[in-house]
Amino acid sequence: MNRRVLTGAALLAVSTLLAGCADEALPQPRPVEVEGAVPVVLDPQVEVIQSNVEQVLATGDEGRDPAALEQRVAGPALELRRAGYTLRESLTELGGQAKLSGEQLTEIAPAADGWPRFFVAAVRPNEDQVPMLQVLTQAGPRDPYKLTAWVTMLPGTTLPETSTEEAPEAIDPKDQAGLVTTPLNVAARYADVLTKGDASEYADAFAEDAFRTQILGEQAAEREAVSEFFSYEVAHTFRENDVWAVRTSDGGALAFAALDASRTFAVTQQGAKLPLPPDLAAFAGRGEASSNAKVTSLETVAFVIPPEGSDEPITVLAGERGTLAAEAS
Repeated sequence: MNRRVLTGAALLAVSTLLAGCADEALPQPRPVEVEGAVPVVLDPQVEVIQSNVEQVLATGDEGRDPAALEQRVAGPALELRRAGYTLRESLTELGGQAKLSGEQLTEIAPAADGWPRFFVAAVRPNEDQVPMLQVLTQAGPRDPYKLTAWVTMLPGTTLPETSTEEAPEAIDPKDQAGLVTTPLNVAARYADVLTKGDASEYADAFAEDAFRTQILGEQAAEREAVSEFFSYEVAHTFRENDVWAVRTSDGGALAFAALDASRTFAVTQQGAKLPLPPDLAAFAGRGEASSNAKVTSLETVAFVIPPEGSDEPITVLAGERGTLAAEAS
């Protein structure tokens, strides 16, 4: 990350030779002109922010108290952590929450003039774990940065280059901005692919990825397992206000998006019952469904979007998902 002096002040001195010139105006401090874009945070600030987030997470995890997280955790990250606390209240044998702190590998701090703003941190929780990418957002100039989303990098993926002589550009998710399509469209189209699989008109726009393969495989297996007694519907939709994008060195973009997912079961054979696995039973408050069941999940995904004119597909770089709730009747 480039570091620049943002402001400077003129050195003021009063000379005894000018004692009789008290009415003359003193020179005023002037800001130093900075060439190029200025990143929203610098390295030392990132270290402080990450330390504060880590402390809040430790406090919240110790007491399984989501309210303790709110000063430094928000959005999808807070929802997933809150759901994890709920689950562990019922299933005490479960281990601790996913570790969200560790070795700081790098950060991507785009330039921004206003708010809300964000930066991305790459963190390795443990030596034997793959890195995760974290999105930290700031709602306003007096608000602290909060951990808002995290994704785990997929096997064989590489973080695209964003470092230039200037801070990279933050891209409006609604703006195509020299890309093959807008970040919002990418999120919406990937949600369609996760819903419809190869039947989606956008399936070929994305390279094959392990996240998609796992989700589609699980959905197909689930549909097959219940088909004799239950109907099965799946829907994935993107969150318009939870999409972030930053320019990469090749003119493309690194984008992050949050998706809501639901799986709905409805009895088609009278007397049929759907046993729920322990985690879903804990959320639903009962062990089986005799009429209907619905499972709500949250998915966060990182994409590499090619520049406009490229023949390359959109690549999924990282992903994360977790169950938020389950209902049964």
